Amino acid sequence: MKSLILILLAGSLLAGCGSGGSSTQTTTTAVPATTPVVAPPVITPPVVKIGPTDVVVIGNSITFSDVNPPVEWTGSWGMAASSADKDFTHLVASTLGIPLTAANNFAGLEFDWAGATDQIPAMTAQIKSTSLAVIEMGDDVSDLVSFVPRYNKLLDAAQHAQVLVCTSTWWQNDARDAVIQAACSAHGGHYVYIGNIYTDPLSGDKTDFQYPVAGVNRHPHDWSMARIAERIVAAAKN
Repeated sequence: MKSLILILLAGSLLAGCGSGGSSTQTTTTAVPATTPVVAPPVITPPVVKIGPTDVVVIGNSITFSDVNPPVEWTGSWGMAASSADKDFTHLVASTLGIPLTAANNFAGLEFDWAGATDQIPAMTAQIKSTSLAVIEMGDDVSDLVSFVPRYNKLLDAAQHAQVLVCTSTWWQNDARDAVIQAACSAHGGHYVYIGNIYTDPLSGDKTDFQYPVAGVNRHPHDWSMARIAERIVAAAKN
């Protein structure tokens, strides 16, 4: 029996040693799975457009006409609105919720009165880089060729406004309108056509109160002034 036990022990020892006489163990360590790092989204704040802070209008009698007894005009605002708050200059300002800094009658530039061009710096002095500048001209021009450089010089002095708007003629003159539109575009402005308001059957000189002098009566009345203001405001918001 002792011999058998010795034989079994010897066999067990030999089996443990293997043919090379040594034993190697490999230990595998599990690598934990990693969670991908996701960068936070980049949030770009919306661009807030700040509109004009005031309105400066330069034009003719439609923009401003002082009391003129010879033509029985007793107002001191845009001809032929029934009151100051109903002319297009005041309506533009009130609609946008900003002050009307100036409404200047510069018809002398249309007529080429002596020294009119020299008055451009004074007429545009109140236009700031935050202003809405509206140029309403063309109806009283007699010499279109000489008017072109004067009008462009006026726009040169007004183009630093935040928004520049140029209206067409009120009494529909295609040649003058083409000049105004081209100059306005060249100065980065918005061209607004108003001539078809005058010919609209609802235009004030056909349906509103009537002024005794025809020349006054042909100017935009309350309804027409409101339509002019609407188009200028729409252009200013673009």
